[in-house]
Amino acid sequence: MNEELKNILGRVDHTLLSQTATWAEIKAICDDGVKYGCASVCIPASYVKQAAEYVDGKIAICTVIGFPNGYDTTAAKCFEAADAVKNGASEIDMVINIGWVKDGLYEQVLDEIKAIKEHCGGKLLKVIIETCMLTDAEKIELCRVVSESGADYIKTSTGFGGGGATREDVALFKAHVAPHVKIKAAGGIADGRGVAAAFLLGACGVQMGTRFLSAEECSIHPVYKERILKANDLCTMVTGKRLGHPVRSLRTNFARNYSKAEYGGMDDEALEALGSGALRKAVVEGDLEHGCFLSGQIAKAALEAWAKRAPGGFSNAFGRAVVGMCRRVCYNDGSAQMWGNAETAKFTEIEGGNDSGIELMYVFNEKNELTGIVANLACPAQCVQHRLFVSPDFWGEAKMLLRQHFGEHIFLLPQCSAAGDQCPVDLVRWVEPESDVHDPNLKRTNPHKRKADPSMFDLSGMRKAGKRIANEIIEVYNEGLDAPQTDPEFVHEVHMMQLPLRRTTFAEVAAARRRIHDYLAEKSGDVDFNDAAALQVDLGILRREELQEKMDILDTECHIIRLGTIAIASNPFELFLDYGNQIKTRSLAEQTFLVQLANGTEGYLPTEKAEKGGHYSAFLASGLVGHAGGEQLVRETLKNINRLFAE
Repeated sequence: MNEELKNILGRVDHTLLSQTATWAEIKAICDDGVKYGCASVCIPASYVKQAAEYVDGKIAICTVIGFPNGYDTTAAKCFEAADAVKNGASEIDMVINIGWVKDGLYEQVLDEIKAIKEHCGGKLLKVIIETCMLTDAEKIELCRVVSESGADYIKTSTGFGGGGATREDVALFKAHVAPHVKIKAAGGIADGRGVAAAFLLGACGVQMGTRFLSAEECSIHPVYKERILKANDLCTMVTGKRLGHPVRSLRTNFARNYSKAEYGGMDDEALEALGSGALRKAVVEGDLEHGCFLSGQIAKAALEAWAKRAPGGFSNAFGRAVVGMCRRVCYNDGSAQMWGNAETAKFTEIEGGNDSGIELMYVFNEKNELTGIVANLACPAQCVQHRLFVSPDFWGEAKMLLRQHFGEHIFLLPQCSAAGDQCPVDLVRWVEPESDVHDPNLKRTNPHKRKADPSMFDLSGMRKAGKRIANEIIEVYNEGLDAPQTDPEFVHEVHMMQLPLRRTTFAEVAAARRRIHDYLAEKSGDVDFNDAAALQVDLGILRREELQEKMDILDTECHIIRLGTIAIASNPFELFLDYGNQIKTRSLAEQTFLVQLANGTEGYLPTEKAEKGGHYSAFLASGLVGHAGGEQLVRETLKNINRLFAE
């Protein structure tokens, strides 16, 4: 083993934290850790004493407390830490209370870390903050907290929270922690490139588990190794959350069936029995049907894409294809309805407009050959919603047609612009089918003897929408594009907007309580899912009352990018079209690509008119921010865009 590799492995925590881990498996990673010269082995607390005696000082023993959720009491965490040290642990990884962070109780988090540090007996303390669940503002504040706490490390992730270490988070830590605090990147580290990237950005160590499974020396079943080596970033899923012991594993039949049982009403005892012995079946037998193939979140696809990057350029252009239309129907009593029925005398208008424009970016390689297209359209892909199969909807059809025309190498990157009130269905020309909507052979019956727009339940509608998009992309290309921009000005900014929480009133709360009381008074039997659906509006009001006692604003992460003559602006909402139109018309950029539901999701963001009309997408329960926040989002987005494009 060369010195460079030794240096890298000397900063790796070899890890096994599965709830089904056996002593044989713990012993094996101890052997591997010693053999490869790892910094430590990170194992469950119940094995610390046995492992410490087994390794006899050849490698450091690390364990976790408050793992993986972090919501144990401080007293319990302190006891766990002291007990682990007593049993031979030389490093302690603790998980913070994420709920306290969300409540803004940073001083309580600080006090807890200090208390645990006192019980570590001088041993290393690493603080796991679970970055995938936090905003950048929260991460920065926690950098301060950890810096003041006396802890030795700040760590990105447990690996069980749905996200791993990112280069951005490591860089953020480096910029905001005190010099004495070291950084540990955990989750998503799969190879030397990932390790090197973490170190270059400021990390002092990484946590790695899955990657060791593929080592020649590892004694797991060959089928397990094969599946690990073939896995990409979409091949894993998290199960076990309901029992409080989440694990990430490969998407196998067992994992899918377990997930169905977990959320399908199976009792806890039966669910526990279902998972019993599953890891052994994977490790020893390579059983793809009944085994649980534990695997971390390895960003293999992203790493490969980055490694294959090459010079090129782009040309931006504009096209038009009618796909999106407003899906809110208004009535003469002032109300509105999502997917409402326009076939009634009460119908007055479709609430909003539509935007048939397509913002286009054609991407070229160094030889000026077309490699792909970015298409930004104000419409969600929902032609085949409510069907019993998985489909890429009209974007899949568009991609297929584009590849037929330009070649199989062409990529298509769809972006959904402001489209919270949009859909691919003309509700004025809607004709309800008489047959079951789940019928794959459904054909419209047209009982009213009028031409009907293909419905969202109709595969032909999906194909027609995809064809309209693809044809326009091809036509714009054939008409001729501007010369590609090969060295565009590039600026990327992240802005945390402080948007006001949409609030409820005392009168609304009182009315909601009364309606819930009256409903339940007339109800016979247990409350079920249908009851929850019927009460969702009023329950949403009560939940909002609780929330607004804790917070007044929503920290909202929005990104602004200048790429040559175009702007790209993201937001985490299902943003109503009017807001998008306001941004596009007043932007100083040549073209503005809006991307909704990016960097999280905070629900619908309706207009004032929609709020007055009510119904789904405009209910209080439909989103955290109302029209006041929408207007602020428009102002701040425009300010940030126009500052980048000012002469």
